[in-house]
Amino acid sequence: VTKLAAQLWNEILLQVTRQFDPQGARIQEYRNDHPDTQAQLDDLTIAKRIFNTKMKGQRLYAAAHQLISNIQGNVRQIKIGIINVQELIRLFDPSTIMPINEREQRSKLSQILTQINYYGKRNNEQAVELAIIEYIEKQLAEEEQRIKQQREQMKDKMRQLIKKEFPQQEQRHEHQLEHINEILNRQSLEDFHNTSDLNLNQMFKTNEEEIDEIHQKYINKPFHQTQESNIIILCDAADEVKFNVIKNKALQRRDESTSTITFSIKNNIDPREKPTKPYYRNLANLNQIDTFLDQIYRQQQRSAFKIRADFSSIIETSEYDGNEQKISYKYILPVDANTERRVPLIINSQENIESYKHYIRDVIANMQERTQEDNHQKIVAIFSIMIWIYKFSLAGAAIPSLQKHIKRREVYYIECKLNLCFFTAYSFITMPNSKEKRLEDCSRIAEGKIIFKRIYGKEFDDLYQGFNFATDIDEFIEKEQINVHMFTQGDKDQSPSYYAIHHYKCDTSDRDFNVLLINNGNKSDIHSFCYDIRQADFLDQWLDQIFEEAKQIKKDNKYEDESIPQHFEVPMIGFNSAKFDVSLVFKNLKSKNWRTIKHIGSGTVAKQIMVRHKFTHIQLRFVDALIYCTKMTLKKFVRDIGGGTMQNGRFPFEYININNYATELDKSESFPIEAFDNKLKNKSISETKYQEYLVEAAKFTTRWDQARSYNIQDTRGMIEPIDNLIKMMFKYKIDMLAMYGMSQCANAIKYSSAYDDFKMNGDYNIEDTDRPINITVPYWTAKVESYIEQDQKKNRDSNNNVTISDYEYFKELLEKQRCYICNCKFTWKNSPT
Repeated sequence: VTKLAAQLWNEILLQVTRQFDPQGARIQEYRNDHPDTQAQLDDLTIAKRIFNTKMKGQRLYAAAHQLISNIQGNVRQIKIGIINVQELIRLFDPSTIMPINEREQRSKLSQILTQINYYGKRNNEQAVELAIIEYIEKQLAEEEQRIKQQREQMKDKMRQLIKKEFPQQEQRHEHQLEHINEILNRQSLEDFHNTSDLNLNQMFKTNEEEIDEIHQKYINKPFHQTQESNIIILCDAADEVKFNVIKNKALQRRDESTSTITFSIKNNIDPREKPTKPYYRNLANLNQIDTFLDQIYRQQQRSAFKIRADFSSIIETSEYDGNEQKISYKYILPVDANTERRVPLIINSQENIESYKHYIRDVIANMQERTQEDNHQKIVAIFSIMIWIYKFSLAGAAIPSLQKHIKRREVYYIECKLNLCFFTAYSFITMPNSKEKRLEDCSRIAEGKIIFKRIYGKEFDDLYQGFNFATDIDEFIEKEQINVHMFTQGDKDQSPSYYAIHHYKCDTSDRDFNVLLINNGNKSDIHSFCYDIRQADFLDQWLDQIFEEAKQIKKDNKYEDESIPQHFEVPMIGFNSAKFDVSLVFKNLKSKNWRTIKHIGSGTVAKQIMVRHKFTHIQLRFVDALIYCTKMTLKKFVRDIGGGTMQNGRFPFEYININNYATELDKSESFPIEAFDNKLKNKSISETKYQEYLVEAAKFTTRWDQARSYNIQDTRGMIEPIDNLIKMMFKYKIDMLAMYGMSQCANAIKYSSAYDDFKMNGDYNIEDTDRPINITVPYWTAKVESYIEQDQKKNRDSNNNVTISDYEYFKELLEKQRCYICNCKFTWKNSPT
């Protein structure tokens, strides 16, 4: 360090020498005057002899110190500009008197930052401004709440004053209100009685009744075809040439190999309501519909199913342009939205099929009737029909791997509408079946209720929500003296199998109770959505989509009892996102629909950011996964915590930059091998790995698709390790995502372990010989003054602090009371907190 400092000092002296002697003339003159003794001296030594003399002083050193001062002055210019300092002071208090001196202005800003408890970097203008705005918003909210409370207090005082001073006017006012309410109630009652009766029979008609009603309407007005053709003609076409062109195009939409067409199902319908199979056929007459329905019934092997139908039609539109009439045609294919307007029918016999044939004829007659009444747009012809079949799922169907157990009569189903499935299953342990006798369901249910009373000490009621493993399993094991082993069935290690997920053991028993949990999958869903720079305001669209997804999470996690207050907060977890990623989206976290309500961390490193939607009041909490573990790469995170390997493929991120992304990512060919060179680590990809990349890249159309696939796999790889972290914390009954970091989780684990064997009803009244707490007046006075001094330093309100007059109360409290948790007396070792 000393050698480096000497080199820097010499460089500064040389720079000053060049200022005093730019051409080097004086140094050369000195060499000429002293040719013998001074020829070997360097320029710096000669400069010292010339400019540092007793007569002229240390000029060279003085100029060097001045140069260093100028450099330091330029470095200080990195501070916030004085104009911005003034704006920040006015932002905090617009009415403040601005100091004249620049130094005093900066001192004023420093006092403000100390007052608002800002401990970040004070030369970061954006972070300082954000901290001041957050403090002002907090103060305004508190002031608004205080004014609201004052208004309510004033209203209460005015009401009490009116009642006291003007009781007659108060009574008159109450009578007027009663009279007005009576008139309104009488009017509402008259309106209710004058309302026509509801046609309940019309509201609750069955599908069969509705079909029969339509049939009665058109029984005397059946459909009749106007002319023979390869389609069903409802009325004559105004322009035969144009009509035939559209008709030929429409008839070509049928795929002869699959007997169907491409169609889409609405994504927002219940998956259980999606059709099992569609059938499509071109039509020339009504007899083909009958044949088609009979064919479908035979293909369904005469089993029960629900049926819907819709038609493909050709529509004629006539428009007038002055005195000229323009005729145009278009064809409409069957869509799922139209089938909702057709009455569905459950088919379980040939009689139902015949009824549906008549209904189809009545629908066509209705279409023909509406066509004759419409002059602007009308349905000219029907050229095809699509029929949707909805098969009924078999209730209680066992998974294939259970078939052998069913054949052995080892698996039973208990018909019970109560939340007793856990206890009825356990009844097979307490009351096993024998070869001679198999117990009825009612006996199992009765035994389940007996077990319930034995565990909880009360009778079973219909309000019981079911057995909760998280809270009830320990009490169950202790009272029943049995080991409980939980299994599930799923795709573990890429193959369906049974595997254990938890063991609850009782050390004093060898009895085992195996429980198989089957997930119905109603709320488990993993899907991806991507936005990129090609879309306008893509970050705002991304945040808007996140809030939409949060609505579904809110719906899935909503309490059944809506009277229970619930706070909805959805964590958004990133990896190593506290620095770079958050800075990219920071300005988008404030908009007309949402705002940032909390920022934990510094201006450059955001540990957590809370964003609240202004209308739905849902909160998003942006969290970096690395705050819950040690610093590591994503690959190690997936391997060490998730127990897996990264499967995200390869993508040359260093090759893409702001200047070439538009042209490079639009290309369809694979990236060249040079694109994978890592200039930071001075590494390149091997030929073998590049060939593997080429195989994967061939699956994508453009490089945009490659980038999207890479990012999706990169993100999905985080799911398993994050779940493992959550499960690891949950063993200690800790909600990891409610914590602010690994240190807080460790602290919670410490307390959880300390109270692991603690029992609320246990006797911990252990008398000891520790010196009891006997506080004195000087001790109490010093403590009160210390509290006041701490609050004054932090600018906190100390009106509600303890005072010296509270001495007697706390003296008696500490001498006579005991700890609420351990029931021990307070001593200097076991002091209260």
